[in-house]
Amino acid sequence: LVEYSQDAEAIYIWGLDDDGDSSIWKSTNDGQTFSKKRHVKDNANINDWVITDDRTIYAATDEDGFYKTVNSGLSWTGTDVDGAMNDIALSPAFDEDEFICLGGRNGEVLLSDDAGDSFDDTGAALTGDVFVAFDADYANNGTFYAASDDGTDLVVERFKDDDEWGIDRSKWL
Repeated sequence: LVEYSQDAEAIYIWGLDDDGDSSIWKSTNDGQTFSKKRHVKDNANINDWVITDDRTIYAATDEDGFYKTVNSGLSWTGTDVDGAMNDIALSPAFDEDEFICLGGRNGEVLLSDDAGDSFDDTGAALTGDVFVAFDADYANNGTFYAASDDGTDLVVERFKDDDEWGIDRSKWL
């Protein structure tokens, strides 16, 4: 899977190395050459990743949940997230508000307002792998979504970010 930063100075490729470990390679010359592979801390398996600039990468992993690097993957820091994470979403105004939403592998939905340094549990009533997304007008309406399969139906929960978590749960078939 290929990603590039918004400034398009760096290109990253994520995949499995010869040992079967999740790895990241970086190019700073439009993909002509790639640097030595980098692993997330403890060779954690990457389920999803987001790049915000040439040096900052966020990774949702099967081990210890969520990692962040600010030096192109040379070192990684974990957060207070426990358990396997499945999906990452950044708010449309991430550069200003630093909101990140995580979907877990066991129904969790977590929200950060400090670029992933800490997360709050939303109390979602979901099961299994969760996928998350911010509303395009999140800056004005504070709305984000989480979806999972309850074994029968697709379940979508809508969250409104205010002083108290408001949940409007709907089932989509």
